[in-house]
Amino acid sequence: MKLNFRHILKLIITVGLIVYLLQSCHPQQLLSTILDINISLACIIFIINLALLACGALNLWLLLNSICRIPFRSFMNSYIYGYAINLFAPGQLGDASVAIFLKDHGIYYSQSALAYAVDKLITLIFILLIGCIGAKYIIVGFTEPIWIFGIPIICVLVGAGGSALLLYIPYDTGKLGRIKSFITNIYKESLQWKSKGQAITINIVITILRWLLLSVIYYLAFRAFGVDAKWPAVGIIPIVSTLIGYIPISIGGIGAVELCAVYLFSLISIDRVYVIDVYIFLRFTTYVQAAVILGLCNWQCGRIRTVTKSS
Repeated sequence: MKLNFRHILKLIITVGLIVYLLQSCHPQQLLSTILDINISLACIIFIINLALLACGALNLWLLLNSICRIPFRSFMNSYIYGYAINLFAPGQLGDASVAIFLKDHGIYYSQSALAYAVDKLITLIFILLIGCIGAKYIIVGFTEPIWIFGIPIICVLVGAGGSALLLYIPYDTGKLGRIKSFITNIYKESLQWKSKGQAITINIVITILRWLLLSVIYYLAFRAFGVDAKWPAVGIIPIVSTLIGYIPISIGGIGAVELCAVYLFSLISIDRVYVIDVYIFLRFTTYVQAAVILGLCNWQCGRIRTVTKSS
């Protein structure tokens, strides 16, 4: 009952945020600008979005493969299903579901969790750097505090405090004890990780490449609606807005991310109508992309099962 209430509350918040965003601009203007999208640029964005997904999968696979061996095809199937769940999970925590699917391929939770944690830590540190740069160079001339850039710092401090608290909790203390035991297993796994330096370096390089691809996607998306959004604003503001998605106040960060983006882009004089247009289009593209890929994966799995039965 408690879980259902939380889902219902998040659904209400999500719908409320969406309604507020749509009502904050003229619906007719919003519809007309969406219909005026440049189809050629939209197709290019879809292709680049696939490349972005592939880079994310490759980045995590290379990290995991340096800890334990797994074929790329087996990993990709697990990653795709986890990616699809991530679209609906709160706070983007659905990424962790990849570990559940990888368990079917003989990968221990401690191994997949280590790769996942290192990948996310590198991403978080990179986002913190981008946020600091954005606060200093992009948003110039505003005296009011840009509180949104303090969110990742607060998250890091809370995480550090929680980690320190776990050190003093016995292993037999219910759920907290099991969490401590799980973290201990990850730590032991990291001590046996031999090629960590090379794997982390490659992960950082691909993380930067993913950011550049994301910047291109947002630049082209604004261009598709006739808006000339400048770089590096298109590379910094979407990254910082995405941080809101880690706060479990709405389903998959829907509504909260867009509201933050509207506020930040308004600081560089981009009308909220076009910001909402871009985020609606990119959300739609992401869900269509997930549906197509999941369909292909299910079709491929069906073929494999048919061949296995016939043989």
